Amino acid sequence: MPKVIVIGLDGATWNLILPWIREGKLPTFKKLLDKGAWGYLESTIPPWTIPAWNSMSTGLNPGKLGFATFMVRDGYTFKPYFTVRKIPKRNIWDLLSAAGKKVLVFNVPNVHEPYPINGYIVPGWLHIGELKTFPQNLLEELDKICNGFEPDIVIADALKGEILEIPDIKREYIKKTYRILKKQYFAVKYILKEKKCDFAFIVFTEPDRVQHKFWHEKDAILTIYKLLDKIVGRILNLLDKNTFIFIVSDHGFLPVN
Repeated sequence: MPKVIVIGLDGATWNLILPWIREGKLPTFKKLLDKGAWGYLESTIPPWTIPAWNSMSTGLNPGKLGFATFMVRDGYTFKPYFTVRKIPKRNIWDLLSAAGKKVLVFNVPNVHEPYPINGYIVPGWLHIGELKTFPQNLLEELDKICNGFEPDIVIADALKGEILEIPDIKREYIKKTYRILKKQYFAVKYILKEKKCDFAFIVFTEPDRVQHKFWHEKDAILTIYKLLDKIVGRILNLLDKNTFIFIVSDHGFLPVN
C-alpha cells in the first residue's frame, strides 16, 4: 500500500462540499474534516486545470513551467485552440522514482503520455491519440478489470463525438460520467491492491466536468459528489494506518453570471 497518497478532485469546491456535509450527504468528507486538517488554499494565476496540477506536482509556478494555459490563440485569426504543453520531468513522482520508490500516476491532467518510470502511469486529459500506459501491458489488465477502461469524459467525447448527438444531454452525460468514474475507481483499486506502490497521485476530473456543464443544476452535480464520497471512502479503506493522505483540488468553482 502507498505510504503517501494524493487524491485529486478536479474543480472540487467548498461552496458545494460544506453545505452537503452539513446536510449529511457526504459522510466520507465529513469524516475527513472531523479527523484531519483542512482549509482554503490559493490556486495558480490563472486558476485553471493547466497549469494548476503541474504547479502542484512540480513546485514550479506558471512562469517557471513556461506556460499558463492549455490554450493558445492563432496569431492571425485570434481563434483559440488546444495545445499540449510538455512539463519538465521533475514532478514529485519523478524524484521519488529516481530515489527508488515505486509510484503510481493516474489520470493527472497534462501528464498526457506515459514514459518509463519506477511504477505505473495512466495518462490524463490531453493525452495524444490512442491511450497507452506504462508499462504497456497495464492497459490490457485495466481493460479486463473494468470491462473496457475509459479515459476522462472530455477525451472520450473528443474522440467519439457522442454527446453532441444525444437529445437528453444532461441525463446521458451524467450517466456516462458516472460510468467512467466507477471504471476509474476499479482501475485504481486494482493497481493499489495488486501492485506495490510507495506513492500514488490520482486525479478524478468528474467534478470539473459536470460543473462546467450543469452548474445551476445541483442535483446532477450531487450525483457525482455522492459517488466520489463513496469512492474516496473505499480507497481509504484499502490503505494502512501509516499512509499519509492528501485530498486536493486544482481550483474552486463559481458561476460566471
